[in-house]
Amino acid sequence: MKLNYLKLLDKIGNDMGIVPVHISRKSIVEDAISTGSLTCDLIIGGGWPAGRWVALFGPEQSAKSSLLYHTLSNVIRQDINAEFFDFEGSTDPTYLSRILQVPNLNKVFGVRKEIGTWQIAPQCRYFQADTGEPYFRYIHRILQALPDKVQHSNSWFYVYDKKPKEKYNEKLYKNTKRYWVEAEDSGSQIIWFIDSLAAMLPEAKDEKDESKELALLARMFSQYIPLVKSRLARKRCSVVAVNQIRMKPMSFGNPEVESGGNAPKHYSDIRLSCRSISNPFGKGQVVEEPCWDGVGIDKYRYIKIMTVKNKCFSPYRTSLMRIWVESKGESGRGLDPFFDVYQYLTETGQILPGKKKKELIITLPGIWTSQLWKWASLKELVLNPNKAEVYKKYKLNDPKIGKIEDIENKDVQKKLAKLLDIQAMCKHQIKTDKAFDLYFKTISGGGSKDTKEPEKVCGSCVKFHKHKDCMELEVGNEACGEWKSEEEVEEEAFDE
Repeated sequence: MKLNYLKLLDKIGNDMGIVPVHISRKSIVEDAISTGSLTCDLIIGGGWPAGRWVALFGPEQSAKSSLLYHTLSNVIRQDINAEFFDFEGSTDPTYLSRILQVPNLNKVFGVRKEIGTWQIAPQCRYFQADTGEPYFRYIHRILQALPDKVQHSNSWFYVYDKKPKEKYNEKLYKNTKRYWVEAEDSGSQIIWFIDSLAAMLPEAKDEKDESKELALLARMFSQYIPLVKSRLARKRCSVVAVNQIRMKPMSFGNPEVESGGNAPKHYSDIRLSCRSISNPFGKGQVVEEPCWDGVGIDKYRYIKIMTVKNKCFSPYRTSLMRIWVESKGESGRGLDPFFDVYQYLTETGQILPGKKKKELIITLPGIWTSQLWKWASLKELVLNPNKAEVYKKYKLNDPKIGKIEDIENKDVQKKLAKLLDIQAMCKHQIKTDKAFDLYFKTISGGGSKDTKEPEKVCGSCVKFHKHKDCMELEVGNEACGEWKSEEEVEEEAFDE
């Protein structure tokens, strides 16, 4: 006789109110919260997944807070409850409002009346926090009060231990002794932003108890992070936390260490390293380019990102972001959407060099595929809000639009705004998982980014990293002789 384990396990689980749930890759991607960067979403697997603990870490000026603000912007657009704990107290309202694209932050953080009620309801609650333990206990209390949000039989449910006070269409589901209410969607219930873990002040240190000062921050994280982390997945809530790095004196190997011990590392589902780098395409830290309309100068700097840990996707993926430091003499706007689109298309093999120098061919399906693009024209395609102007200037053609003379029609302009939104097309590829097929095909060598075979490039150009320029020369030259090492240049100068 074979014991019926299925019946036995179901019976005991139902009696105790413990029911297995369903998980899928589709739900992770569809319900992920975008970081605001296409390339960042690409290397972490679609965005910050619901129900996880996420950590951003790196040295100063590495765009950690900027990435946090862009994530907050997408959370607000998705109408998800959010709370922001600013332990550093360094949030710049002007910079934040530019990223959120909201002139008045009262619409985001709300306005209270004298009696404690809200005059303007907040989309995100902002706290200027100090000591860490009360806010960990606060998150823990909220997680205890929230119902579980789980997927079962291809549907999403709120699951209550007791009959809810509100009049829901609840039902006692298959004798599980818990009340199941069908959820309106599969999105996150709440997301918490912490800026930063290193700035959290332990209560014992605040009380100046010198006998307990050793490793107070690490002890606090070891005690309180498990209380929060254990419920995040079931409650469908997320934490996005920023952390800083310190230099460990007298150490062998890498001297960098994250603040707060190993608990933040261990309990994180995704850890993203952010580092400011010099211009990878030239010299210097800050890059200057003309604005897309030719009026004024934009300033940028580059950030290298790497998924040091990723339980939701393939780890150790790297990419680049560009920070818009200054625009026409005004303060920055956060992540540069133009470079973000360019880098995404490069990573997925959907942008190729043309026959002539500095020409680009976009293979991403759209009305832009019939046009050869240069850096400046591609920048205008992404950044110019007047898509009708772009359509007319670059002589693009689409049968659905009709004659160019009809371009002043408002209905036609709405169609153009949708057809020429290349950023939205890239986001759609990520949401439908197509981007990841293209990404792995490109990085594994399936998609070639060069128009000629590598062996036809001369050896000296490869040595001095000038092979892209060498592509323009005639095939068959053993060495073009244009590039010299720094030692050769110094020797010639000395001889002269």
